[in-house]
Amino acid sequence: MFGFKGLVGVVCLATLVASARKVSTHVEVTTQPEAARVAVDGESRGLAPLQLFNLAPGRHLFHVESKGFRSIDEIVTVEDGVMLQKNFELEPEKALVLVRTEPSGAEVKFRGVVLGQTPLFVSSLPTDDTHTLELLLPGYRPAKIQVRPEGRRPFVATEKLMIDSGTLECVTDPPGAEVVVNGIAHGVTPTTVSNVAKGGATVSFRLRGYRSETRQVVVSPDGRTQRVEVKMVGLPGVLRLVSTPEGAKAFVDGNYQGKTPTTAPDLAAGEHKVRLELDGHATQERTVVTENGGDTTETFTMESVLGRIEVSTVPAGAKITIDGKAVGTTRSVPGSSKSAVLAVEKVSAGERSVVASAIGCQDVSRKVKVPPKGTASVTIMLKRLFVPDTEIETIQGTMRRGVLIGDGKDLDGVHLEVSPGVEQVFPHDQIRKLRQLSRE
Repeated sequence: MFGFKGLVGVVCLATLVASARKVSTHVEVTTQPEAARVAVDGESRGLAPLQLFNLAPGRHLFHVESKGFRSIDEIVTVEDGVMLQKNFELEPEKALVLVRTEPSGAEVKFRGVVLGQTPLFVSSLPTDDTHTLELLLPGYRPAKIQVRPEGRRPFVATEKLMIDSGTLECVTDPPGAEVVVNGIAHGVTPTTVSNVAKGGATVSFRLRGYRSETRQVVVSPDGRTQRVEVKMVGLPGVLRLVSTPEGAKAFVDGNYQGKTPTTAPDLAAGEHKVRLELDGHATQERTVVTENGGDTTETFTMESVLGRIEVSTVPAGAKITIDGKAVGTTRSVPGSSKSAVLAVEKVSAGERSVVASAIGCQDVSRKVKVPPKGTASVTIMLKRLFVPDTEIETIQGTMRRGVLIGDGKDLDGVHLEVSPGVEQVFPHDQIRKLRQLSRE
């Protein structure tokens, strides 16, 4: 490939050939900006705008330059007898500027437009002129620097920024609170917030389950660290108590809260003793941990502890009550003085009072301990009362009163208890009259 001088040589040769004959050419040259220097085939022709006459027809190398702009080299073809208008638009030459600050990270502005952050390489500034760049960094005083680059030679501008802020060391008990300084979040405690603008600052702390806290501080502009320490105040929690089956009496820390489902409000964070009581079921006790501002639900399954009592009596036909409640009457068993078993279901565990009563007998009470989910058995022997119910007149005219034993149809005669524990048999053929006495 040809260099610039070689290209000029080729063009000059074409010009010499063309000059051997008479030519008539006209080229009108204009530039933006005006007054650019124009050279044709290496020969200076002056400042634009200008008129060039009698150039040899053919190709010519035009070189256009102006201070602060990129030069142009272009081959232009000129024809004999033809007027050519040629305009050259030169692009401004841009400087190479490296902007640095101490500390780095400053925002760089030029005529109100943000160019980037330091360290920053700027290649958009015109050369051979003085430019003002603004430097902005939170916590530091705004600064301006003057930049005057020359041509494309790299230019380095360094500025040490003056601190204009302080540092806040934020600590909370407990830790983990979100920190907001002047409306901007800065992580969670413990944390250090630097470059806080001098003057008054609002510091807010937010932590789930705790009351939000706000502090007003005055920040010194000398970079000094100030400690902001806050003890967070917990919000009360709510404990909801649910049981299956429902209706259990609920106690929290010994205080009655109502029957389940129920709610214990305004509980401080920490451990709480919960107790549920329901008749016929085992008492449930549990330690529950609540959080600040938390909403906790505890579910209990109440375990049934009901048992059963099996009661039999001698004689049969006794009415049975348990804890004052009638539960039934024992039935007789053929050929036995002992009754059939009377089973009473769903009896609360613990000591129960069982009473048996029958006509002509003295009431008998027994204490029976019912095991949880188990069976307690008791046989009650009733003692008959001596209340004469039958009167017998013998053929000899003797009158005897007593308690009839059996149904009076025994083969050997009528059995009569004539006094407590004393039995006498009256043969049927010796009885003139047998009469039942009223029990009223």
